[in-house]
Amino acid sequence: HPMASHISGKKKAYGNLEYIKIKALDIKSIIKKYDLVKIDAEGSEADIICALKNKDFQNCDIVCEVTNLRNKELLFKHCKKQNILIYSSKNMWSIIKIKEEIPDNHTEGFIIISTKKNFFGNL
Repeated sequence: HPMASHISGKKKAYGNLEYIKIKALDIKSIIKKYDLVKIDAEGSEADIICALKNKDFQNCDIVCEVTNLRNKELLFKHCKKQNILIYSSKNMWSIIKIKEEIPDNHTEGFIIISTKKNFFGNL
């Protein structure tokens, strides 16, 4: 039987459940080591990213999916307040200007969160 993984309380569970404890890492310690980080946190992406400030993105960019409308709203407000840019595959990888340009869920694509004003250079 296929197994589905999620963080308890973040997604609707189904089928027989098995609970395991995992060790979580602090995002601030991770982004100090890398210049690009892909986050797949089963619905907790906004909670993780909202723990970061503009200065945390000076040497690292983040790729993630948006899992629901709540996360979309949180990410948009936080990034706007912190002057952090969001590039959206839904918007042809342009910098988003309005919340509606962010994917509503994973089926609409990914986002890149960065302070770089020209993330893709001259591609």
